[in-house]
Amino acid sequence: MPLLEKEAQLTGLTLLEYLEDEHPGQYPYSVLRTLQRRVKHWKATQGPDKAAIFRQSVPAGQQGLSDFSDPNTAITIEGKAFAHLL
Repeated sequence: MPLLEKEAQLTGLTLLEYLEDEHPGQYPYSVLRTLQRRVKHWKATQGPDKAAIFRQSVPAGQQGLSDFSDPNTAITIEGKAFAHLL
């Protein structure tokens, strides 16, 4: 697993080709699927973290807004008094 720890984007096929180069004749092509499953499992359990995105949607009417205005003070817009309903 040292190769995967250094380069997490490696695939099972790439690793099999590396093993064939380093140890000719010891790793037949039939172990490819097993190697791919083990690489997938390693990436899922011990590989690098993936970015998580949690989309937020607020349905209309579910969330209110407040401006914390004091209704006892005069509210002005462009210097003119605003007759508010509070």
